[in-house]
Amino acid sequence: MNLPNHPSPLITAVGVGRPSIVKLLLDHPGVDIAAEFASELTPFKTAVECWQVTMVKLLFEASQTRDFANIALERLLAEDVRHVVRDGHEDVIRVLIDAMDNINHGDDDRLIALHYACRTGRVELVELILARKDVKPGSEDPSGRTIESDANEEGCAECVRSLMI
Repeated sequence: MNLPNHPSPLITAVGVGRPSIVKLLLDHPGVDIAAEFASELTPFKTAVECWQVTMVKLLFEASQTRDFANIALERLLAEDVRHVVRDGHEDVIRVLIDAMDNINHGDDDRLIALHYACRTGRVELVELILARKDVKPGSEDPSGRTIESDANEEGCAECVRSLMI
């Protein structure tokens, strides 16, 4: 049972990095991971923001074993990938990128993770994202700006070179 205006026990366990408690809670029949994912403060978002790689993996694995809409998870992954790309924590980004079915899923502005990596000049993240063979580096935002133009505008010659390979 969750108290009003307080994080759920699952969110708390994720935030403090307690995998044994997270596993116990995920196995409890009263924990509705879909509802947890649907709220504003989610266990997944908490794991990402606290750079808890183990927790990200546990929650992703748990979501795959439950009746959970893939599109909802995909949307959440896209949002969290963009968040961590801006802040740059490679271990968490690697887990999220590997987990995504559609690396080209964009936000409301049709920006994908690669846009954000180029806009922040994070060459190592650009290369990590480009390692996915299904990424579309030619994607444009609604104003017609390409990922390459983002990298050029940020003055990141290394990002531009990575995009050209």
